[in-house]
Amino acid sequence: MNDEAFLEFAGALAERIEKEGGASDQDRLNYAYLLTLGRKPMARESDRLLKFLAQQRQVYTEDSNAGHNLLSRPGMTLNTDATPAQAAEFAAWTSVGRVLLNLDDFMTRE
Repeated sequence: MNDEAFLEFAGALAERIEKEGGASDQDRLNYAYLLTLGRKPMARESDRLLKFLAQQRQVYTEDSNAGHNLLSRPGMTLNTDATPAQAAEFAAWTSVGRVLLNLDDFMTRE
C-alpha cells in the first residue's frame, strides 16, 4: 500500500474522480466505486468513506506541508504549485483512492 506505484495509481484515480465524478462528495464517491468495483457503495460503506474523506481533508488542511509532500512524490499528477486547499482536496481523495484500491473486492478477481 505504500509502494510508489500504488500511490501513483491512487493519485491518478483521485484526479479522475475530481475531474469526472461530479460536484458533491457523494457523487464523487459513487463514481469512484463504479470505477474501482463496478458498483455503487452500500450505505454503510458510503458513510464510512465520507467520514474518512472529511478526516483526511482536516488532516491535510491543518498540515499544508503534508499535502505538498504527497504531491512532490514521483508519479503524482497535481501541479506542485497548487494552492493549499487544492493540495488538501487532492490528497484527501488520494487517500480515499488508496482505500478503494486496497479493498479485497478490488484485489480479488474470480
